[in-house]
Amino acid sequence: ELEASANKVVFTGMIDQYFDYKHGELEYRSLRFEHEILDEENYQGNAVVNYTEREIPYTRIIEHKHFEYGMQPKTVIT
Repeated sequence: ELEASANKVVFTGMIDQYFDYKHGELEYRSLRFEHEILDEENYQGNAVVNYTEREIPYTRIIEHKHFEYGMQPKTVIT
């Protein structure tokens, strides 16, 4: 029905709802951001380090000072 309304349709709802729950209710991933101020000049040496291991409960650590070449005595990670 939606496809008959226009040449292209952009659906912004839940994907399982779009497919009329054909595969049941899908699990959704959520994000939680945690910020820490560390009493060290450099934590990881890069702005972003991604983690792909299933056992690690986060996907990446961002060390903000590396985006702007910060020289502060402490660092902030998210």
